[in-house]
Amino acid sequence: YDWDVGNEAAHLPEKVNQTKMAKFGEALSSVPYTVAPMKIAREANPQATLLVNDYRTGQDYYHVVEGLRESGKLLCDGIGIQSH
Repeated sequence: YDWDVGNEAAHLPEKVNQTKMAKFGEALSSVPYTVAPMKIAREANPQATLLVNDYRTGQDYYHVVEGLRESGKLLCDGIGIQSH
């Protein structure tokens, strides 16, 4: 199975129309809020393909993906690019 663990995480820097999750992520400051869910998902199902997904493809998304790097290895197995 594929698990979309980090969906639209590149929106955290926005100040307009923030959701409670975005405010929570901003409060964490430099700690990527997608790291813990990736680790939990991997532990829950080591065979799952873990994805991070967004419709933004710029620097914000790049930073989200790079924030999932630990000891040189990505915690996710792939990235998704949405198109609506």
